[in-house]
Amino acid sequence: MKVWKDILSGDEMVTDTFPHEIPEEYNEACLLVKAKYTTKKSEFVAIASDDVDEGGEDGETVVDVIDAMRLQEVQLTKKDFMGIIKGIQFYVGESYNMEASMAGFLGTLAKKLEAEGKGDRVAGFKKGATGMVKLIVGKFDEF
Repeated sequence: MKVWKDILSGDEMVTDTFPHEIPEEYNEACLLVKAKYTTKKSEFVAIASDDVDEGGEDGETVVDVIDAMRLQEVQLTKKDFMGIIKGIQFYVGESYNMEASMAGFLGTLAKKLEAEGKGDRVAGFKKGATGMVKLIVGKFDEF
């Protein structure tokens, strides 16, 4: 089984047991994983004869990847997302400077790749990651 980890934190993100693809247009900078909503079975167990499951519910509805990998869902605004990309948001007047923000995030990742002996992947990764972030920002309300 292949496990993909976050390069900065080392946290396990997903395994190859979930349907996935590595889109060529993003130069292996991302992994697209197909997730689905599933309903977990109720964990109620009647111990004594007078125990009654009053809820009568089948269980909780969860996203399979998030539940299986024990990921924590984070609610972000578009501004929050861009703040994470940079750590510091760059604004020129009232407008956001995406290229300046991406430079900081990508710089951190590039240093990590080079430290791990993968310096040959840096240029392609920067190009692919920039494209992926632009896609996410452009369709942010769909994520």
